[in-house]
Amino acid sequence: VLSEISVRKLGYQPAMAEDISDSIRGYAFALDTVLGFSLNPGDVYVDFVNQLKSHAHHCDDKSRATGPACTKPNDTSLTSSIYLYGCSFTYGNNLDDSMTMAWKMKAMMPDRNIKNFGVGGFGLSQMYLQVQEHERDSIFPNIVIINYASMHDVRTVFSRSWRKQFVTSCKANIKNQERLKMVPIDSINWPYYRLDANQNLELKYVRFTKSYTEWPLVSHLALMNLLEKTYNQFADRKLQMAEVTFKIFQQLNDLCKRHHMKLVVAGLYKDEQTKIGRASCRERV
Repeated sequence: VLSEISVRKLGYQPAMAEDISDSIRGYAFALDTVLGFSLNPGDVYVDFVNQLKSHAHHCDDKSRATGPACTKPNDTSLTSSIYLYGCSFTYGNNLDDSMTMAWKMKAMMPDRNIKNFGVGGFGLSQMYLQVQEHERDSIFPNIVIINYASMHDVRTVFSRSWRKQFVTSCKANIKNQERLKMVPIDSINWPYYRLDANQNLELKYVRFTKSYTEWPLVSHLALMNLLEKTYNQFADRKLQMAEVTFKIFQQLNDLCKRHHMKLVVAGLYKDEQTKIGRASCRERV
């Protein structure tokens, strides 16, 4: 009891998943055998609890609209193509289409085919898989932009810390599944990369809801939640996240070179780890 009182006085709390109160009209996501889930074609309207609203249009090629009409991947009427890959920052969570980074780029360069393949929750694993999918479909943009931040590293290897945050949040909102138009999370097979015994990249898949089991009483005791978080941090350090990230960038660079595409790695954060990651990528690729 004294230990619990002490950690709470220090500001620690039991594990609490956010209960999302927004309402969504239109299914934002669809199950995807390669990516886990992807953007579902059509219109998505979000009504926020603060009475604000947003609208997004998803194209048939699993991208978000960057103009009044979706463009085809190999549109020869446009001079060149720029594809953006990333997470919710690239996608433009909670923003209207016209407020996203990609839409504004298209407005500045109307003669170019600019595509937004950002998806909330994605890490480098999914970004790399998306580029590989486009390669298989013979889609080769002139410029590939990877919007990278250090926070992606835990997602790329699907670390225990990220599983705790991501999976717990999704499970907590199953009761809101219809209102939030969630994909059936029990059916998601989530992709991630690790290094094998020979230090080569290995693609793995795990059933999403079975990928994380919380410790007993973490939802009730701040001490147990703190102990689990500490354990997760130690477990994460064994995953060689930085090396996995750099090897993905190496392979992305090789893929882009094969098809005469320019690879651009843009830093979303100004934190030291993102700077180190980008600097190391420049050295290695």
